[in-house]
Amino acid sequence: MPRRGRQDGLAALARGVQRLNSSGCVGTGSAAMAYRAAEGAAPASLAGVALPASVSYRHVTDEFGFSWVELTSGSDDDLVPALVAVAAAVADPDAGAGDPLCALMGWRGPAGRLFAIVFRFDTGTFYPFVPELDADADTRQRDNLTELRLRDLLDWTLPMERDLRLWGALWDAPGLR
Repeated sequence: MPRRGRQDGLAALARGVQRLNSSGCVGTGSAAMAYRAAEGAAPASLAGVALPASVSYRHVTDEFGFSWVELTSGSDDDLVPALVAVAAAVADPDAGAGDPLCALMGWRGPAGRLFAIVFRFDTGTFYPFVPELDADADTRQRDNLTELRLRDLLDWTLPMERDLRLWGALWDAPGLR
């Protein structure tokens, strides 16, 4: 199924926000959506997209050439509808902006550890990404145990990706800083 048809599943993240908040996690106020821009296309136009007043955005191109829309807000509750609106705008075939790849929302766990809940548009599923923040930037590792614990925490709340091989690392992704 094309990614364009999966953006509706992203709205389920609102339930995940409630579950994470009740578990002592705090949103970072940042989220982002990656998309493969159509060849020769300008960044996705968000003019006319109804975003909550508390949400600001910027366009970013990562080191791999993927386009991102990074969102920030003082309200985590506003980030989910903003992500859904951005995904719909990017996927609109009349706009021709591109193909949504993934969306993420940044969090801090009870101990202050940074992580993201990631939505894959191709499968319509979520997974956690927990980078090990090490002083040695050359060593990138993931905290797999915490990722599995987060999966278990959210398992009855969100459609979680079962295939761990599809849990892609999103090092230095906008929205996870």
